[in-house]
Amino acid sequence: MKSKLTVIWDSLKSSYWFVPGLMCLGALAFAFFCLWIDGEMYRRGLQLPEPLLALDRASVRALLTTIAGAMFTAVSIVFSMTMLTLVQASSQLGPRLLTNFMRDRTNQFTLGAFLATFLFCLVALRGSQQAEETLSHLTILFALLMTLLVTGQLIHFVHHVAQSINASLVVAQIGKKLTHALESDGADEASPNIAIPAEMADEGAPLAAAATGYIKSLDYEGLIVKAKANDAMIRLERGAGDFVRTGDVIGTVWPMDKREELEKSLKQTLTVGRQRTLIQDTDFYVEQLVEVAVRSLSPGINDPFTAVRAIDWLSAALARLAALSDSESRLCDDDGTLRVLRKRARFEDYLAAAFNQIRQNGADKPSVAIHLLRSLAAIDRHIQHNTAPRRRAILRQAHMIAEMARSASTASHDREDLEEAYEPFTQAHEPPKN
Repeated sequence: MKSKLTVIWDSLKSSYWFVPGLMCLGALAFAFFCLWIDGEMYRRGLQLPEPLLALDRASVRALLTTIAGAMFTAVSIVFSMTMLTLVQASSQLGPRLLTNFMRDRTNQFTLGAFLATFLFCLVALRGSQQAEETLSHLTILFALLMTLLVTGQLIHFVHHVAQSINASLVVAQIGKKLTHALESDGADEASPNIAIPAEMADEGAPLAAAATGYIKSLDYEGLIVKAKANDAMIRLERGAGDFVRTGDVIGTVWPMDKREELEKSLKQTLTVGRQRTLIQDTDFYVEQLVEVAVRSLSPGINDPFTAVRAIDWLSAALARLAALSDSESRLCDDDGTLRVLRKRARFEDYLAAAFNQIRQNGADKPSVAIHLLRSLAAIDRHIQHNTAPRRRAILRQAHMIAEMARSASTASHDREDLEEAYEPFTQAHEPPKN
């Protein structure tokens, strides 16, 4: 249940209707409250200071009508700028990044602020028509204050839109989130020294997926509770971001006779959908950075500088991952008993996902190939766990990059720079066999 609620909440945060809708409801409630306060002040003979606000009924209506009309016009401008940003981001950076823009709080808040002010003025205009005399003074004062605030928000929104399509800033934002996600995933290893029980070496019962789609999230806490209630242990072979088909094996349970009960529990703790999300899917951040790099290397865009920025942040995340263990995460219950073994992607898998497509699309560009080699050398210096297999994976990538770049480079100076970048790998290792 927690997993499904998390997915629903993430979907609401990624929509353009939830935050503006809440702001509009709040504006309507606040407008009626202000009109009620104005009515109470009139009945008790209270008024705002004359210099603060002195308007007759015609002026009140004219002012509210003007503000409402201006807000409606501004809403259309904000909406147009938002759609333009989404189209620009989709074509230049890739459609997978649309989720990031949809989750942007500034865009949602700006749209909601103008709609809320518009509705506030409509309600206030209706209230001023029903007033006995020059009422709605407090309501008009708040309408003016809201107009000033949304004007400032519009200025900030224009600045924000200009920044949001800056490729370097977008890449840096995704890179920081990727590094944070990898660190959080590496730190999530409850009781890493707990030994795996001997019975898990025996044959267990497979747990099958009940639906087809991408795994959006898994409620590990809920799964631990279910496993404890059934005195069982589970090894998960699939995680967030993986595509599963109905009937695919996504885990194993011990003892075998707990399979039916745990499959029911898995349906409650696992959420499958049509598209991937950023809730627990660390690989999705990698794909976003790779897509930015590959698109920037396409003939239509031809922007190797953006590709280099994406490689920088990918290498920073992989360097952090190189210092962490990628063994199975061992999750225990409150009593310290092992309940769930959670598979984590290996360093070698992340390295291949980050560099394969960039290498295939950019190794013919000397600047990109040289930067790839230097980034691999920097990652190699941070390796602390599983040293041999990780360095073999790095060496294999370096060898393929150098091989492709040598065949594409025609200038002698480019070849010299390439060999200089490849030199750390030739000194430390022999080229791997394909």
